[in-house]
Amino acid sequence: MTGEWPLTAFLDANALYPAELRNLLMRLALAEAYRPLWSDRVQTEWTEALARDRRDLPREKIERVRALMEQAYP
Repeated sequence: MTGEWPLTAFLDANALYPAELRNLLMRLALAEAYRPLWSDRVQTEWTEALARDRRDLPREKIERVRALMEQAYP
């Protein structure tokens, strides 16, 4: 990250649950369009919902996405 953040946004589970929206929001954050924030509770909420609703997705894959997000934006 090179400069100051122009905008900060708190992302709730509704924004992080759909893969397409989550990917878009992460790409915008990586382009430094804004600074994403979330809580541990939000991360748990969307990952648990996704694991429940998409039993075809391995839990390890869901947790890997969460870990990468948290690594990029602790």
